[in-house]
Amino acid sequence: MMVALSSPTQRLAWSHPPEPMQGAASFASRVAALNGRPMPNFLREMGIYPNDIDRGRSPAVRRLAEIAGANADDLVRATPVRSPDAAFTDLCGERLRRLSVHRTYFRYCPACVAEDVAAFEGPVVARPWLRTEWIVSHVRSCDRHGILLANASPERRRFEAPDFNGTMAEDLGRLDGIRAGCPTVPSSPFQRWLLNRLRGERDASNWLDGLELYVAIGACEGLGVSALHPPKVKASTLTETDWAAAADEGFAHASGGPAAVERLLARLNAAQTGTRGVWAPRDTFGYGYVVLERDPGDPAWDPVRDVVVDFAMREMPLEAGTKVLGRVVERQAVHTIRTAARASGAHALTVRRLFERENLGADALAAGLMDHRVTVDAERIEATVRELKGALSTPKVQKLTGFPLIWLRAIIADGHLPTVTGSNDREFAKHRFTRQAVDEMLERMFAGAEAVDTETDDRVNVLKARHRTGATMSKILEPVFGGTLRWKGRLAGAVGLDALLVDVAEFLPLVRNEERGNGINLLDILDFLPGIGRDSPKALLASGLLELEMQFSPEARRMVPVITRESAERFLRRYVTLGELCQRTGLHHKQVRKRLREDGVPEEMTPQTHKCFAYDRQQVDRAAAWTKA
Repeated sequence: MMVALSSPTQRLAWSHPPEPMQGAASFASRVAALNGRPMPNFLREMGIYPNDIDRGRSPAVRRLAEIAGANADDLVRATPVRSPDAAFTDLCGERLRRLSVHRTYFRYCPACVAEDVAAFEGPVVARPWLRTEWIVSHVRSCDRHGILLANASPERRRFEAPDFNGTMAEDLGRLDGIRAGCPTVPSSPFQRWLLNRLRGERDASNWLDGLELYVAIGACEGLGVSALHPPKVKASTLTETDWAAAADEGFAHASGGPAAVERLLARLNAAQTGTRGVWAPRDTFGYGYVVLERDPGDPAWDPVRDVVVDFAMREMPLEAGTKVLGRVVERQAVHTIRTAARASGAHALTVRRLFERENLGADALAAGLMDHRVTVDAERIEATVRELKGALSTPKVQKLTGFPLIWLRAIIADGHLPTVTGSNDREFAKHRFTRQAVDEMLERMFAGAEAVDTETDDRVNVLKARHRTGATMSKILEPVFGGTLRWKGRLAGAVGLDALLVDVAEFLPLVRNEERGNGINLLDILDFLPGIGRDSPKALLASGLLELEMQFSPEARRMVPVITRESAERFLRRYVTLGELCQRTGLHHKQVRKRLREDGVPEEMTPQTHKCFAYDRQQVDRAAAWTKA
């Protein structure tokens, strides 16, 4: 509605009343158009410098309100004012980043402008008015009409605010076409919340309403981009639609508070398991982390920073001394195989095998992830890492103890010398030992030993005792460490294993009582399972059809690998090989295979899979009477 005013205070004769949240530049443009004057000319004629309106200076805005009959406080509140340091803009009692408020151009909804033209009286050019949200860069669409805002390109004069109504005069005749070119978009929860904040409405249950507005907006957009795009996405490549979707996505997470934000961070952190390279906050959280890095000295960001920093320090493999958004990691909370190896000084393969033995990071190991993506709570291996730092390698222990490598491996495998990582493999493990463990092993070895000056015929070094008795290393060492020997000696002038003397007579009964097991060695299995070749046992072992165990061999006087008799007999009960059928029938293998195919008996094993042909024994026996011996 158009209102005629007259006053001794020289108010304007014609003025539209100000709309809710209408700023001084918009109000001045509309009043100027209603009075038929260009906005800059109108302001000067009213004794107001255009630059004062552009800058939102309170005396000028109040002067405009007095002349046009508006509420000065409302007009001042809805007018953007740049902070003294030019870093922020104050608007509607809220603080926004400087570039968050457009001062040289604006966007608008053509459908809203068309409604203004239909709803108001007076000159058509004076009917539309500029909504405050149209100059806020984070508002990208009109929720009432479900379309993206159209861009306007007003004529820009230095030190003057854009003339909204003067600019719209050129577009009023083609609003339908402009609206048709605006893409439709869904309603935006983020924008509804933002407009409520500008209206002074806050929700105590919404975590964002406890933050400065510019912080809350940055958190929504930053987290949203991180949630929807790769960590290294270039922000300059994102479209308005991308930014709108990101803001809504981020709002959905951030409005739920720190717990909801942490759920998003956990999702982003989990995605790192499938990547290569550095595992760090910026590479994990992407653009959202970049946003938090921009203003390190601004405490307003601390509530958001604290959530990210606390999560990163708790859930990511960050080494002590690393800085995360200005805070220093004092204690590493998560280790990977690689960081644990670096912290301990051990080889990564040693640590990986430790993880495997201790069932640490089992899912990641099963998935075949690389060393820098297999994680474990640092507390679980803290003691091991600490012990590994000063641990002794196998060669160093050999020098200290005098144990030949094969003997040292034997006492490790038999549990007489514990390793830091719990490894006990005789051949391949890279063992590490604490000095305390080595010293305690030597103490047990010499416990109760009698000091002697020389060897005798029967009381000799353990190496000689093994040679003379033919006993295994384990048989020699078990009573030594178990304390069951009636006599042990310690040779003067010798150290380590060279100094240990034993009585050969004590070991002979132990050796002679050893029994042969019932396992089948890798040669004899060829006769036990007729029809298999030399390469078949390894293939059958690899597939689990046969099983392997260690068994004492009196001939070799040592433990040797054998195939368990139980697994071999189980194989015979279930399968029959092509070679056995040939032996049973006297037929050529091609004839046997042909008859089995005719009888519909499928091959259970082939040379490609198991290095032999084999069939289900029951199917063969039921299908072909000709195979009977």
